[in-house]
Amino acid sequence: VVHMHVQPPRQIGHTAVDNSRRSYHWIGVKFSRLPLARCAAAHLPFSKGFREGWQYQNMMYMTAGYLVGTMSGLTWEEFTQQRILDPLKMARTCFSLEVMQQQGNYATPYRIKHTVGGGATGEWEAREFYANPVVGPAGIIHSSVADLSRWLHVHVNDGRIGNQQFVSAGNLAQMHQPQMVMPIDGFEAALLNTTIFNYGLGWFIVPYRGYTLIQHGGNIDGFSTIVGFVPQAKIGVAVLTNIEGRPLRDVLLYEVCDRVLGLSDNQWNPRLLALYEEVYKALDQEQETTADERHTDAPSTHPLEAFVGEYAADGYPDFKVKQEGDQLQGWMIGQWFALNHQHYNIFRLNLERFEEQMPVNFLMNVQGEIDRAAIQVEPTVEPLLFKRKPMPIEPDVLAALVDFYDFPIEGVELAILLKKDKLFMAVTGQSDTELMPSKWTTAGIEFQVKDETGTRVEFQKDEQGHYTLLVLKQPGMVFNAPRIKA
Repeated sequence: VVHMHVQPPRQIGHTAVDNSRRSYHWIGVKFSRLPLARCAAAHLPFSKGFREGWQYQNMMYMTAGYLVGTMSGLTWEEFTQQRILDPLKMARTCFSLEVMQQQGNYATPYRIKHTVGGGATGEWEAREFYANPVVGPAGIIHSSVADLSRWLHVHVNDGRIGNQQFVSAGNLAQMHQPQMVMPIDGFEAALLNTTIFNYGLGWFIVPYRGYTLIQHGGNIDGFSTIVGFVPQAKIGVAVLTNIEGRPLRDVLLYEVCDRVLGLSDNQWNPRLLALYEEVYKALDQEQETTADERHTDAPSTHPLEAFVGEYAADGYPDFKVKQEGDQLQGWMIGQWFALNHQHYNIFRLNLERFEEQMPVNFLMNVQGEIDRAAIQVEPTVEPLLFKRKPMPIEPDVLAALVDFYDFPIEGVELAILLKKDKLFMAVTGQSDTELMPSKWTTAGIEFQVKDETGTRVEFQKDEQGHYTLLVLKQPGMVFNAPRIKA
């Protein structure tokens, strides 16, 4: 028995080529499901209008699973265990990496190494297990061929397994019928000789050599799987492989279907191999083109330490930058990767985990300081702006700034307040505004006024090291406000 992850695909078109950017808001995150779902719904940008086109979205699968658990008074795992796995006697199927490993006889994840310009090297590389359960309903189940065969038996037997009616024939028919028309890509159209591709309730549905093939695949680090069935012939196939980003699973699905159905040899292995070789050539070409287009005489505008910091964007984990010697490192999807300079203030994050180079464009404010990072997280929307987070500062430093300051305009009072370890500026007739620490200066420390681009407050020290002067810097104006002495 071999255990595998079952996870919906990250795809280019509908092939299994990895398009990992769609997963950056949940890979490596520490959130629980409800905050993550709320965050995604509120902040993730749309690439299409409502009902404008079909799209696959792992976050919505996770949300649907969360809601199933909530409405049943259980967790999604408990509901699935009680309502699906236990009745179908899928004893070797579980939701936890630790449980899978305790059961023993499980597969190790691998990938084939790939070098730019060299294609697949043929060398196997072991991968770490993906173990974050937060998107569990979208794909964190570990299962086996034997267990998945019982699941497939339900789908080819009108909802029954043995004498048990597991799901009604009517509901099963709804799952298997097209619910949404999908735009087919060139790969699928050429491979399957069709322009028709549909999505049912959790299943891809496609015409297949005179039959209907209903299937769904998934990929996660080091694993690739697909399950499919032909309802007219009552045959089902489960393919689990412990290698990522290769079409072996599809080859085996199509080959088994053809042989059981008595169809002619369709040369699936050489055809898919040729297709993927072209895909890898295209990936190589992209990196070679990027290298050719590099402006070698265009250094960055700032020294490396100016880019160091933490950057935040709503709906995504923080993007972090650190310096190690003459090399920047970028933190994304829960780990550090090399952040290599390309030209100007554009760097490329070497996401070795996905064999991908992601451009990062660092931007300046009007003071010439690096304060944002524009990252193309999702290819079909505008680059996402990650804004530099406030500089960490000790509470006792903040407390030392609290006082009244003598503003030079008569009748205007200015005070600095501390509320729950956050500094605020109170000015006569205005709402209190938060001050976010931005940098140390030669004279003291400077804060950015929240939500007011270009407005800053600098606290300057005297010769004894005491903060005695507040300098309010607004576009076009600078006010000096000495600290009021008791």
